Amino acid sequence: MDYKLNIENLNNPADLQKLKSAISELAFDLDAIYTTTAPNLNISARQGVRAIYLNGATYEYWVNVDGGTVWQRQAGQSDVVLLTGDQTIAGIKTFTSIPILPASDPTTDHQAARKLYVDGKFNTTTGHDHDGVDSKAVSYTNLDNKPVLAGIQIFTSDGTFVAPTGVTKVYLTMVAGGGGGCGANGSYGGGGGGSGSFLINYPFTVVPSSTYAVVVGAGGAGSAYGYYTPGTGGSTSFSTVSTVGGTGGGQGGSTPGGGGAGGVSVKTSKFDGDKGGNNNGTSGGVGAVSVFSSTVAGGINDGTPGTPGTANTGGGGGGGGNHGSSNGGTGGSGICIVMY
Repeated sequence: MDYKLNIENLNNPADLQKLKSAISELAFDLDAIYTTTAPNLNISARQGVRAIYLNGATYEYWVNVDGGTVWQRQAGQSDVVLLTGDQTIAGIKTFTSIPILPASDPTTDHQAARKLYVDGKFNTTTGHDHDGVDSKAVSYTNLDNKPVLAGIQIFTSDGTFVAPTGVTKVYLTMVAGGGGGCGANGSYGGGGGGSGSFLINYPFTVVPSSTYAVVVGAGGAGSAYGYYTPGTGGSTSFSTVSTVGGTGGGQGGSTPGGGGAGGVSVKTSKFDGDKGGNNNGTSGGVGAVSVFSSTVAGGINDGTPGTPGTANTGGGGGGGGNHGSSNGGTGGSGICIVMY
């Protein structure tokens, strides 16, 4: 097609019509055109020709559908993701591969973080926790800001604790042995033994892979019938931390035998044991109840030996009964629980 025009005066209606016809024919032949006029019903073109239409300040993409003047809008500037500038994208967008983020760190709450940034802030290999301190262990907490523990070891007898790799703090729960119950004396029962002192979730710093001695206190021996003194419960300890055993019950006689005193705390966050019961002149006094057991070790009359305290609870032993050969009950042994 020859696009040369012989136009002398655009004020001449005939010359202006020639120009419009030439533009229309040119648009018809091109694959894509740019226009500030809405293409639909205004511009004639071949079927499939594309048009970029500047609609005010927004670009739109149109395609001719009939080889005439009928066009169909395909997308506007608000329908596509732009390569530059700020834009709000609605709905869920699914990526078939992981997007690559700029090599800069997030500075506000809702910015995406790169893997490299997260690894640098939270990496148990290098030992950095969430606030960047080189602590060699990550401190996990729940919503109540209490330790969320990953392991536990329970010692019901003497042993050795080896701190696992990466563990720098343990939490100790332990109780000493209870005192023994006192045997009966003639018509009078003996007093019950006191319970051992205890501690709960006591924090203690350890060194990974190091070993720590654990000693579990034995229950104090109950005394035999007659004027004999029962044994004190053994101390339970983890390294340098220890709890104190309860004392044995008092002897009977013209005055009822008194209950043994509970173990006395020696450190902050430890708790004293309870005092054992006095005998009532006939039956032996009950052993003190430990925080780890609700079972009462009771003294019994008519020559029956006192009931022993429950093992690994630190409960005191029961007193001996009256009449005959009534021995006092043995105190309950202690326990050590290590959590980390």
